[in-house]
Amino acid sequence: MEEFKEILLEGCPASPGLSFGSALILQEEHEIIRERKIEPHEIRNELEKFEKAILQTKEDLLKAKASLCGLGLTVEESLFDVQILALEDEMILQAVKEKLERELVCVEAVYQNIIRSFIAGLNKVGEDEYLRERAIEIRDVAKRVLKKLKGDEGSLQILDSPRILIADFLMLSDLVSLDLRHVSGIVTEDRSRTSHAVILARSQGIPAIVGIQGILNKVINGQTVLIDGFKGILLVNPSPERIEMIKEKTLPSSYLELSDQKILHQLAESIDGKKVYVSANIEFPEDIPVMTKSGADGIGLYRTEFLFLKANHPPSEEEQYEAYRNAAVHAKPHLVVIRTLDLGADKIVSYLPWRWMEENPVLGSRGIRVSLKEKEMFKTQLRSILRAAVEGNVAVMFPMITDLTEIIAAKEMIEQTKQELFHQGIPFGEIKCGVMIETPSSCLIAEHLAQTVDFFSIGSNDLIQYTLAVDRMNNNVEYLYQPFHPSVLLLIRMAAEAAHRRNIPVGICGEISSDLYLLPFFLAVGIYRLSMGSVFIPRTKRAIRYLDVDKIKNSLSPLWEAKTSKETFEILKMITQSYLPSCFFEQ
Repeated sequence: MEEFKEILLEGCPASPGLSFGSALILQEEHEIIRERKIEPHEIRNELEKFEKAILQTKEDLLKAKASLCGLGLTVEESLFDVQILALEDEMILQAVKEKLERELVCVEAVYQNIIRSFIAGLNKVGEDEYLRERAIEIRDVAKRVLKKLKGDEGSLQILDSPRILIADFLMLSDLVSLDLRHVSGIVTEDRSRTSHAVILARSQGIPAIVGIQGILNKVINGQTVLIDGFKGILLVNPSPERIEMIKEKTLPSSYLELSDQKILHQLAESIDGKKVYVSANIEFPEDIPVMTKSGADGIGLYRTEFLFLKANHPPSEEEQYEAYRNAAVHAKPHLVVIRTLDLGADKIVSYLPWRWMEENPVLGSRGIRVSLKEKEMFKTQLRSILRAAVEGNVAVMFPMITDLTEIIAAKEMIEQTKQELFHQGIPFGEIKCGVMIETPSSCLIAEHLAQTVDFFSIGSNDLIQYTLAVDRMNNNVEYLYQPFHPSVLLLIRMAAEAAHRRNIPVGICGEISSDLYLLPFFLAVGIYRLSMGSVFIPRTKRAIRYLDVDKIKNSLSPLWEAKTSKETFEILKMITQSYLPSCFFEQ
């Protein structure tokens, strides 16, 4: 009877939602390919076999993308593009050819050894999230290629009932080999919330949890499991009563009342009349339709890095212009705020020669520092943004500002670019300029920054990281990454007050922007622009309608006396729960 006991497992929420179904265990195949010696005259045949496998794998990726479209699903085309880039990596292809000619062993053994060495090299660089995802993509496409070299042919696995995928870590190929119409949840031991499989799941509204240690030893294939992607909780063998309760909550009316649908596309307004803009964070072109359906008040953070990460060269002016213009058109009548290139730290590109030279990239050349170093690349991006601004609803903001001279230099670049476009007879629009407030230094000089820009956007992820000196991707210190830390809240208030004194708007983006327990705090300190993942927008808009901002301001006094994260959390939890109905916390 022990196997029928209800078991609760905790992880990190990666994609919101509630669902239940039978567990489908996906275990990685660890194949050992034996080295087979070949003769020199066989090299040509081995290379041809390898080239054929590469081409067949590329065809499979393109077919997988088309297959998902055929199922009526929104496809993250960019995810497949990244896989194709990993597949055709020139460094790897050249290394295979050279090693094959030098060692005279079969191409599948050569390829597997090179891939293992390449991944080991990436993993040695550090805890960088981008490098980790890069290693996963290479590993994923390599698995596909090796199957081709062995003559294995995969096919779409049809599921006839809701299944919750359980894996140590999930690759994009694992998902596209399944019928996604019946994938009702994803749970992984790997803790990455930005893996391409998780991104695809999030775009399809599939609940996901990451970071449940030892998950494969705790769940049996076919067991009924219940996934709560809001709280990061997995229930194994849930009771019939709990399943019935979840069935009720997964109905559309439980997430957003039918009466709310008509106001979903209006500005959220608090009880005391404070209007709040709830906009979307986007990165991929496929995020735009999801953003539109969510009722977003425009785009509060357009991350432009993807355009620069998806190829082995910087994107052209035309490519960027089309992407920015498309976002501006779909954001109307609201604003689209384009963040200039935020390379560096965990986002590294091959065409910047100094990319591997930094021992501590998080404290190195990143954000505006890269842009001011790579002026021609920066100017091309500014030209694209200014041209897109003809649509009349485009703003720009600069990341990683720590010094007033950086924003002055960036604005000078904008003026120079305007002059160039004017003399070339190319139409451009006027844009408002803002800065990302994401370091303690930018909070401390916020008063000076506010005199030179049109708005602030508080980048909470980095602000927490730099304030607390914590790399949140480092498992050894992750517990110290505390959004409710008194110092973090004080710095946010400091930046907001500086903005108000200079009469410029201030917003917040990052993961905590959608945290219900922090929502009253944000509004109370005058942050009326929130930017978040599209899936959180309806819930946030609905919650704002229950809040009385003026009353909340009067109840914040104990917060400024709190000494620990636990104390601040308990205070904010009490305030939030006094305003919001219990249904918000049961999700």
